[in-house]
Amino acid sequence: MKDKKKVQVDVDWADDLSFYLHSGVKTLQNISDASIDWYRSVFNLEEGGRTDFYRDKGIQHAKKGNYEKAVALLSNAKKENPKDVMLHYYLGLSLIRTGNAEEGLEILEAGLMLNQKNTKIISLLGTTYSKLHVYDKAVEVLEKALTVENEDADIYYRLGFAYDNLKDHDKAIEYFEKALLLEPENVNVCHAIGLSYESKGQREKAVKYFKKALELEG
Repeated sequence: MKDKKKVQVDVDWADDLSFYLHSGVKTLQNISDASIDWYRSVFNLEEGGRTDFYRDKGIQHAKKGNYEKAVALLSNAKKENPKDVMLHYYLGLSLIRTGNAEEGLEILEAGLMLNQKNTKIISLLGTTYSKLHVYDKAVEVLEKALTVENEDADIYYRLGFAYDNLKDHDKAIEYFEKALLLEPENVNVCHAIGLSYESKGQREKAVKYFKKALELEG
């Protein structure tokens, strides 16, 4: 796995100003160096509100795909809210999307320790480990997910994908078929089952699922 890559992004002044106006301290008519210094001194007195605002603003940025801004805001908020599970999820996601996969995974793993039943974190962990080709770790995380949620087709699909890449095609097919039971019209799952059968040299079964995938595609 590649070395950690730090993202150095200052909190956007627009976000500071947004909080300032949101908190109703005083509207700046003319932003001068002196007024900014005064503003920041008052701003520090509102640390609790600032932290909550930065958390919410950071999550908004993450949802909109503004991941670098999200990293800056959520990193600051996490210092004050180390047990906030959703903050871990969105910070981990944002770190991964900005190329800081290792650090993002650490944040997600810490979030999972806080709540072993958080399927959003579990799914993102499994997906990320698979994308990094750490399939054994993906399997470990996703197998745990089944103890929490066993009616999620996406978890079964991702498990099948991880097992298939570990060359355990029988196990992969088992999970793919469970996913297909839950989502019988899922083209990707049909195609994945076909590929697993093809890897086993069972061409007839592979063709059956490839045809089904084509039919579903219309």
